[in-house]
Amino acid sequence: MKEEKKPSTCAKTMLRNAILSRRPDFTLPFPIGNAKEMNIKINQISYIKSDGILSQVHFYNKKTKSITCTIGDCEEKLVEYAFLRAHRSYLINCSYIHNITWERDGVIELLGGDVIPTPRRRKEEVIEYLNIMYFTHLL
Repeated sequence: MKEEKKPSTCAKTMLRNAILSRRPDFTLPFPIGNAKEMNIKINQISYIKSDGILSQVHFYNKKTKSITCTIGDCEEKLVEYAFLRAHRSYLINCSYIHNITWERDGVIELLGGDVIPTPRRRKEEVIEYLNIMYFTHLL
């Protein structure tokens, strides 16, 4: 009989946070400049794109919002909420991934039609993260 693999404590925490963040009232504060913050509903973020020191938050409804946060800062804040760094300039909400294809480089297609490039060197990292978060149906 095949032995089931139990998730680690870190994976359990990440999964719990991912489920919690999908609640419509769950928000996290993000800096928007001049020492001001804005609470953003995590379940509405499709992906975040880096513009250097600033980042553009792209929502599922095609709206965008600029925040004064680097992509690394966003990743640190959101990695435990099922957000994947698939490219040096992109942080993706795993809940919005529709399809992944790997040829020379990878392409992640999101619900809504947005396409995120993924370099070949990140393939194993992407696959490992999706396995940890139980998004194996995308592989």
